[in-house]
Amino acid sequence: MIVQDEIDTAVLLLPNGAPIIEGGDFPEDSFPPVMMDYARSLSATYAVPVPLFLGMMLGAISGAAGKGWRLTGAAEGFGNYANLFLLFALETGSHKSIVSAIIKPITEEQQKRMDNWKLQELPVIKAHLKKYEKEQAKLAPDASQNERNTVAKEIAFYEEKLKHSPALMLGSTTTAALAANLQHMEQETAFLFSPEAGDLVRVALGLYRESGMDADLLLSGFTGEPFTQNRVGSGNIDVRTPCISLLGMVQPCVVREVLAHKEAKERGLLNRILFIPLGYPTPLDDGNRPPLDTQKEQKWWVFLENILRVRLKGGGTPQPVECSPEAKEVFRGAHNESVGWRNGEHQDLAPWVARYRELISRVALCLHLGTSTSSRQLTQETALGAVALVRWCVGQLVEMLHESRSGALKARLQDLAAAVPGEGFVTLRDLKRAGFTEPEVKQLCALSEGELVYWVHEAERGGTPSPRVSLRSERGSQ
Repeated sequence: MIVQDEIDTAVLLLPNGAPIIEGGDFPEDSFPPVMMDYARSLSATYAVPVPLFLGMMLGAISGAAGKGWRLTGAAEGFGNYANLFLLFALETGSHKSIVSAIIKPITEEQQKRMDNWKLQELPVIKAHLKKYEKEQAKLAPDASQNERNTVAKEIAFYEEKLKHSPALMLGSTTTAALAANLQHMEQETAFLFSPEAGDLVRVALGLYRESGMDADLLLSGFTGEPFTQNRVGSGNIDVRTPCISLLGMVQPCVVREVLAHKEAKERGLLNRILFIPLGYPTPLDDGNRPPLDTQKEQKWWVFLENILRVRLKGGGTPQPVECSPEAKEVFRGAHNESVGWRNGEHQDLAPWVARYRELISRVALCLHLGTSTSSRQLTQETALGAVALVRWCVGQLVEMLHESRSGALKARLQDLAAAVPGEGFVTLRDLKRAGFTEPEVKQLCALSEGELVYWVHEAERGGTPSPRVSLRSERGSQ
């Protein structure tokens, strides 16, 4: 069991003196027994760390759950589904293929639907298409435009149905293909899964075109906001309540591209993603690895299949899950913690942690489903487990950002130093006009090792206090 004291944040120092957030060890205790048992069996058989499999299983739950459950109470006036964007940074040879076994119930259900579609629906679609094509060919030369339009509309309708089978999940895909498929997928819900998601990520970042990011549908699919697209040649696409889950594995170099992408940061794609870097050395084969425990594997498959079955049976109506009062307090405390980061010495991390509470609540809903699909109340223990996991992810993110973050802070510190006169001071109001914020100025002064001093001038006769920045050598004379 996880308690509040166990998830306190450790603060370390970067070489330049900036404190960083470290989540500690991967919080395996956050996960339900059915996940831990299977993950430990996989780890023993393949000599791969348990966290890799737990993260993949979390993504599988997210993909299976879709819009089947909705959590409320984590924040006033808001609710969320269980869909997550998980991006693993893994080197080649990191057993990425094992995830295919982890999500087997989803792929098997999709195959059943494909087989049924080919057997039952495809012949009907083809028959209707053939019928209207014959009608079109028989139209008299003097047929009215209305008659021609009616037949053409039917042909277009069945041609479109011919393109889209009843998929539950998609692999690496372009945004245009995802949009075209999503409006035909059950409950407008898609599970994007790819052991090699580099192209999918680069397409979203717009690295293959000159007009910027191509991630509007991903942004909408995370939050459930309506998506409309009008393109010449592909027709109109209208998805009212999209729900997209992402489980992708990429090389570390791709993660670095994502983190360095300015538009992805500014438009909010980065704060929707949980980055999970799990580098580890290639294990030796000592000849003593135990076989996989098939009973634990089967138990996991039955468990995941049940989540998918309940969601599909619900017909698009999510089952409600409410936070207990204690869980709500955990979420509130986590939010306030992130506000403290953003308003204090971690102000530059704001673009990455802007959805901190929301990500925690989504992870918590997945962990809740790992315990029960019928319980209507999320407990404090589950909420604490989700906080521990997301905080760990933030700690890993900070480590990945170490070099670029240090460089950016150093450059910004130089800008601030240049704005401070050799004699006298500069007011906070003037610094704001130059593009600085008050938390940023305080952070940079703290990093200046005392060379720059932030202080407040108390005006005589009750005037308004004036925050100022001076050189240390000048502060004593003021």
